[in-house]
Amino acid sequence: MPHIRQLCWVSLLCLSSSAVAANVRLKVEGLSGELEKNVRAQLSTIQSDEVTPDRRFRARVDDAIREGLKALGFYDPQFKFEVLPPPAKGRLVVSARVTPGQPVVIGGTEVILRGGARTDKDYLALLKTRPAIGTVLNQGDYDNFKKSLTSVSLRKGYFDSEFVKSQLGIALGRHQAFWDIDYDSGERYRFGPVTFEGSQIRDEYLQNLLPFK
Repeated sequence: MPHIRQLCWVSLLCLSSSAVAANVRLKVEGLSGELEKNVRAQLSTIQSDEVTPDRRFRARVDDAIREGLKALGFYDPQFKFEVLPPPAKGRLVVSARVTPGQPVVIGGTEVILRGGARTDKDYLALLKTRPAIGTVLNQGDYDNFKKSLTSVSLRKGYFDSEFVKSQLGIALGRHQAFWDIDYDSGERYRFGPVTFEGSQIRDEYLQNLLPFK
């Protein structure tokens, strides 16, 4: 579980042609590490002309922070917003204190392999990369696992592969997440006999040059 320690970081979303935005500073407290990094990335999507001390801006900040935290397994954060008077020769401060809350953890990772994938060592190796039960949910792990399945299929010639089902289920009341993936690779495509026509080079020699068997 990410270690949560109190810190203060300032996101300067201003410096624009908007006179209001140029006089407002956003301060977010209560996050660290990957949580802070992910939330910062979401906050960077807020346009400078949206930076104001009103409720609309606070709602926008609320949404951005929630999205940043959800990706790392925190679905129930608490917020405390304050509008603070500007320091001497400073700007008005909109402060958001965030308590991430209890994280959602992995409750199960069911992955069904069909077709050639059932016995292919590369697919079977991927199964060992699933997060352990009790690990804090990271939606990136789920997305990357699916991408890895597709990558193996393309690399090894399983061109009829498809996801029969892929779902990341969240049981908020239990703070658990469940992978539910059903993947059919189909059968692997293989090269058939190769023939050469119109060449003056002996066929046996050309066959030896083929990069596959």
